[in-house]
Amino acid sequence: MSAPGKDKLNSYTTHQRKDETVRETEARALLSCASRLESARKPESSKEDYASAIKHNQQLWTIFQVCLCEPENKLPQDLKLLLLNLSRYVDKIS
Repeated sequence: MSAPGKDKLNSYTTHQRKDETVRETEARALLSCASRLESARKPESSKEDYASAIKHNQQLWTIFQVCLCEPENKLPQDLKLLLLNLSRYVDKIS
């Protein structure tokens, strides 16, 4: 695994609140990205706001890619593949 991927994963782990599960952290991160993307769509938003929101979303999906490829990940294989395909789509359109 590359160092940048590990750095992002460490950042993700650092931002997990002590009182929440991993799934709750993931949900909070996805909702945060969705909120930033929605805000960037507003007419008063700049191109820089839009680019920043897209980059933030892509970074989150990169973290998901790293987590999905970890041997300790206990998600079912079909769900991992589905999520990896979704993350590739995010990479492609970003």
